[in-house]
Amino acid sequence: LSQINTLVVDVDYRDAEERQAKFAEVWDTAMLDVQFLPTLILATTKGYHIYYVFDRPVFVRRHANGQLPAVRAAKAIAKSLKQYYAQKLPAVDVTCNSFGVFRVPRPDNIEYFEPKMTVDFQALMTWSINFANDQHQIKPQTTQRSFYARRTSRQVDQPWFQALINQTDIDQNVGYGRHNTIFTLALACYSSNVLQAQCFDILDEFNSNLTHPLATQHVQKVINDAYSGQFHAASREYVNALLETWVPDADRRVYLQRSQTTWYKYAKPRSERVNSHVHEWQADLMAYFNQRIFQDNNWFTKTSLRHISQELNICVGSLTTALKDLIDQGLVYREKGSGRQATKFATRSSLLQHAMRLQRQQRLNYWITVARLLEPSEELVALQQLSLDARQDHHRNAQLNLLDTG
Repeated sequence: LSQINTLVVDVDYRDAEERQAKFAEVWDTAMLDVQFLPTLILATTKGYHIYYVFDRPVFVRRHANGQLPAVRAAKAIAKSLKQYYAQKLPAVDVTCNSFGVFRVPRPDNIEYFEPKMTVDFQALMTWSINFANDQHQIKPQTTQRSFYARRTSRQVDQPWFQALINQTDIDQNVGYGRHNTIFTLALACYSSNVLQAQCFDILDEFNSNLTHPLATQHVQKVINDAYSGQFHAASREYVNALLETWVPDADRRVYLQRSQTTWYKYAKPRSERVNSHVHEWQADLMAYFNQRIFQDNNWFTKTSLRHISQELNICVGSLTTALKDLIDQGLVYREKGSGRQATKFATRSSLLQHAMRLQRQQRLNYWITVARLLEPSEELVALQQLSLDARQDHHRNAQLNLLDTG
């Protein structure tokens, strides 16, 4: 393996009939729920392959200690993607090869393809870290431990934290490198109630000791992300990967053994808290926009920030922060109205559905024009093609109706 160009989620059903019946469910999961749109959805004999193509290849380089950081990082991301899809689609094959190309794309098996819809490796890694942290937050109550039970349970007091912060040769901007290490250490500080200014002092000194340090503004940005409220604590999976990559083998076993029992901070359910996390406000906003768009029977809805604030009981400042993040991620689009006109809001899924409807209408108009221009004998052939295309459009409309009602 010399480079990684794409990650693939494999969805399998019993037969082609079930596969066809479940397409709306697959489409809904791929287009509405995951923050990153797939580049390609390809139909197989009994299922679908969902491809996420990187905007730049991830080159595989072996580290001095024999590890392959890029492969390990890509495997972690692929695992998160498959686990996420498996929560929505029971037919996902969570054991399939994550890096392969399984089937040649052809016009007859491509269900969706947008070559410009590529994903950034680092952004997908950030999503994977967030997803992995959230999974540990929803473990059964019987297995949870209080993070503040005793002082040694703080992540900054764990041996792995000291092991990582004493390393000086951490480099690599692909896979588990400087950014990921600083982000993980910052999350540990955040979950341990360390003040953000104090965290910056700690990690700025750590960065200065590196053989190849990051620019100070990059360190500050990573810390700001860790303290944004979107994340909870450092994930065991990513800490393990960092230790295996940068800490000598003789020491790593001790650090893992001593820190296994008190690793995560488990947050209270939202109903028991006064304040909400940013990602919870964002989920409220997405549900609100989808409901309004469905009720308006359009691809957008008109409203104001003040009205949204009253409807969702979110202060305008927090609402602005959550909305800005959704817009930056490309999940929500906003067009400000002039004067007293309300602002238009649309979601990425509503824009995609609108674009698909326009494409179908343009294709239908084209065949009608061809049928009118051709000779009678050829006109019959064109009308037959038009009829076939109309049946396919009807099938797609039925799928989109299921998607809209969802």
